[in-house]
Amino acid sequence: MRGALSDRFLLASLSILLVASLAFGYFIFEDSGIGLAFGQELTGRQKARAIDIAMSDLIVKQEIGSRATNNSYHVIDVLSPSTVQVTGPDLNRNRTLPAVEIALGDEKLKGFNMLVFVDLSGSRVAYIGYTKRPDIYDQVPQENYTNISIAETSYILGDILTGEQRTKAIEIAVDDKTVQEKMGGRNYTVEGDVIVSNLGRYNGDNFYVGAYPFIIFTEGTSIYEPDFIVYVTVDLDKSKVLNSMVVVRTPVLPETPRSHL
Repeated sequence: MRGALSDRFLLASLSILLVASLAFGYFIFEDSGIGLAFGQELTGRQKARAIDIAMSDLIVKQEIGSRATNNSYHVIDVLSPSTVQVTGPDLNRNRTLPAVEIALGDEKLKGFNMLVFVDLSGSRVAYIGYTKRPDIYDQVPQENYTNISIAETSYILGDILTGEQRTKAIEIAVDDKTVQEKMGGRNYTVEGDVIVSNLGRYNGDNFYVGAYPFIIFTEGTSIYEPDFIVYVTVDLDKSKVLNSMVVVRTPVLPETPRSHL
């Protein structure tokens, strides 16, 4: 009897452990994208994939181009998953992700390394951070580095909106009170395509970037007249304007005929 009870207790314990493991595994899957645990050693294939995602990202390329002296950089390693806080408007999430460490400039000199946190399952960069290199020499970096959170949106950078999506984006923009105030009652037309572009905003000390539809409204009938331009970024999923800005385009002056002597 005691043996049967022990067997039942063991079976129940194993069942509870299995359920708990599955639940924990699901949590990790939601957090890291592929079930990677904090500090877990990555395979060579996973590291290669992380590097490929990081080095293909447009924002990473822009950061390297603007930060690396003479465009000098190299990948140091892919670090095991660690926790990073991805923050932004309507976004505050702790994620456990591997990071590609990239040396900007000469690694032997004092400076910064870029840490590109990658979501392997989503094939996307989620966060870009910076870490100071050891003080090998006394040179002090001349610029500050801002961490970048990259939002996961339903849009693909560079896509052109057509049909109902284009119409909805324009409607959201023109119905917004702030946009209407900036238009000031002028008659505007949409200039060019409605393209998905990156919108960058500060959120505390961090910089937040997300890919959203971008619309250019322009007013003016001639290149010799100043145009009032209203740039509007919208989120179709939330049916709201995220950002708008007015710019006055400098008119092109007609050439003055040269006098003949």
